[in-house]
Amino acid sequence: MLRERGALLALLCAAALAHVDGSHHRADFQWPKHGEGDIILDTNIRDWVLFPIFAIMICFTILREYANKLWTPSSKPDIKVFKETQALKK
Repeated sequence: MLRERGALLALLCAAALAHVDGSHHRADFQWPKHGEGDIILDTNIRDWVLFPIFAIMICFTILREYANKLWTPSSKPDIKVFKETQALKK
């Protein structure tokens, strides 16, 4: 993590110096390479960001489902009306 901060600081300093000099050439800065297309995920980010987001999403989904059941009227059909409509259909 310190390496990335140092690289970012070096890039900002090089850009600031190039701007102050008035020269418009591009600073010779190379980002550190981590490998052939590898994505590195810090374990702290995974533990303190992604897991809570997933947990919150699951909780909200469950809460939304229960709220939908509570607010949706569960009208059970009246058996007498049902029998009358079935008799009329016959």
